[in-house]
Amino acid sequence: MAESRSRSKSRPAKQAKVVFRQDWNIGKAAAESDAELLKTCFVDNGLSAQLEDTNNNASIILGRVGAGKSALLAHVSERQEHVTRIDPSLFSIRYISNSNALQFVAALGVKLDPVFQALWKHVLCVEYIKMRFNIRNRSDAASTWAKLTTAITFNEAKRKAYEYFREFGGIDFWKTTEVRLKEIDQKLESKLTSDLMVDAKVIKAGAQGAKTLSESQRLEIIDNAKSFISNIQMASLQSVVEALAEYQSGGSNARYYIIIDDLDTDWADTELRHRLIRALIESIRRFRPIRQLKILVAMRTDLLQSVISTTRDSGFQAEKLEDFFIRISWTDRELKELLDSRINTALKAAYTRSAVNFQDVFPKEVRKQSTLDYILERTLRRPRDVILFINETFKVAAGRVEMTPALVQTAYRSYSFGRRISLLEEWNDIYPDLDLHLGFLSGLRTRTVIRDILPDRYNNFALKCMAREGSADPVTIATVAMAARTGHVSNIFDALPSIRLLCECIYNVGAVGFILPPASGIRWAGNQMDQFAASSIDLDATIVIHPMLVEALGINASSTQPFQGT
Repeated sequence: MAESRSRSKSRPAKQAKVVFRQDWNIGKAAAESDAELLKTCFVDNGLSAQLEDTNNNASIILGRVGAGKSALLAHVSERQEHVTRIDPSLFSIRYISNSNALQFVAALGVKLDPVFQALWKHVLCVEYIKMRFNIRNRSDAASTWAKLTTAITFNEAKRKAYEYFREFGGIDFWKTTEVRLKEIDQKLESKLTSDLMVDAKVIKAGAQGAKTLSESQRLEIIDNAKSFISNIQMASLQSVVEALAEYQSGGSNARYYIIIDDLDTDWADTELRHRLIRALIESIRRFRPIRQLKILVAMRTDLLQSVISTTRDSGFQAEKLEDFFIRISWTDRELKELLDSRINTALKAAYTRSAVNFQDVFPKEVRKQSTLDYILERTLRRPRDVILFINETFKVAAGRVEMTPALVQTAYRSYSFGRRISLLEEWNDIYPDLDLHLGFLSGLRTRTVIRDILPDRYNNFALKCMAREGSADPVTIATVAMAARTGHVSNIFDALPSIRLLCECIYNVGAVGFILPPASGIRWAGNQMDQFAASSIDLDATIVIHPMLVEALGINASSTQPFQGT
């Protein structure tokens, strides 16, 4: 008995009978709801120093959903003194969408990209000036106005900057972004009305007014509008940037940051949003002469791909901006560090007053595989995925005193169904019928050679696509078009053109990887600007279902291949 009591006393505190609770978690899915843990459990994988370095061009943080973009921006905000945020939902899009003059020329086919760039440059200048000169009221603005105008009016080369300041408010240049955008939009509309020499009523009718013009009127107005739009305030705005870059106040070494997040939300209709994002990207590099300023933007990788695709006609070449991109990726070691830190912070009080980590809470193995590896390979190796998986294990273990391998497997099943739903939400803008496309995979083996897919599976898929009349989904549209041409297919080879587009879709969203002969390794969609070509898919290509969806899709998991990618 004494020996037994002695052993009991020597046990680590974590061995005490602690009952798991359903409300235990190591964080929230959204960074904005996870501020405290982000602050105390931030894991720096080497990117924050690049973002904070104003001499480093890296400004646009690229990553898939849940990769940690917002967390990085929050970390910069926490560490730096001079930081301001621009919320795209407050970007006064209604003034752009409701501008009759802009709607009028847009309906004529005139691209408004220079206008959008001018708007971004104006907004960024306003926000920088407010930070740089600590403008809080009109008195501060008057003092700053005197300093700036004295500096730039003695420099003839910067006379355009002075004229721009004066035209857009003078000492009231510092006013809120919304007020300034409304004013600039009104000035643009007024100029368009007068310079185009068109009846104001026609312009006021917007897109409908454009339909009333004769062909000769259309051609003349288009030519004039293109010339006017292409030159709109761009030279003056760049002079403002250059004037701000040259202006020094006591040799200040302060650094200033403008942060823009949530570009993937519905702050404007898709086409307008894509053109505004493209204009923002173009504008960022124009501000690099101001070495004290860093404009930081978080952007989903797939959103950038969509922007490039939909604005390709504007001459946008992402490869020329490669120096401005910074891509988030995570190693297994970094993800383990993140888990240990969050588990220690969130559960320390429940387990012990000493440090507690992943191994203290979870079993050593699940299905003859280390528990950590089991969990990580069933995620896309992003912080959010891993956090949600761990939270799910706590839910299923509620009321228990031990986390068993069986409980981890049960949590995986719930997690898998959750990931399927998340993919549908994440990719709804691009693939609104993703539920159909993922359904095509249901019941397959974890690895399936395309030539082994039964024609009936494809024919049933085509019928389901045809039932989605009016869909904007590119895969659905292509499948319906092919079905109209070929009808019922009796050989999977006949459906290959359509299957290639389907494969491109399910690859892009991360649901599958491919083995493309003669290569033997699995190719997964990562965090890079992927150059995956649908034409590379042929009958000998092997579809590999990602382990995170095996349960949700009812896949025959008799053989699985660990996921090796980000």
